[in-house]
Amino acid sequence: MQTVFSTLAEHGTSDATQARRAYEIGMHHLLPEIRPPYQPVPGWAPALDRALKCLDRLASAAKEQLVEALVKTIALDQQLTVEESELLRVVCASISLSAATADESAGLAPGHLSSQGCPLRGDSQLACHLKESAPRARNSTAVIAR
Repeated sequence: MQTVFSTLAEHGTSDATQARRAYEIGMHHLLPEIRPPYQPVPGWAPALDRALKCLDRLASAAKEQLVEALVKTIALDQQLTVEESELLRVVCASISLSAATADESAGLAPGHLSSQGCPLRGDSQLACHLKESAPRARNSTAVIAR
């Protein structure tokens, strides 16, 4: 979980202090007492793939709690970046969480994470490509890493 939350927090802002706060907020949702420290991972894609393979073994209810906590990490600054949206989509696809369940767990409108359009802020071609490929690709983080 440390890798997933650290990676998401780091990609949500260029401010290291804000990223650390976002990490703490999300992790606190799952581990309110003791949690691993915020630790960005250089060359994060392979580490994220390994972490997601482990998290895929969680029970469905735990996966939903994980998504809720990730949304808390994203929501700290009340902005959703393309990178955050795509990382959340990759996490949901990688942990075998259905799009409908992912949308519900994330508190999003039905179809948001699985929609075929590109309603993301910025609408970059990279974001559109990731949006289309993430649900199909189990090793999607390599695509995001550029």
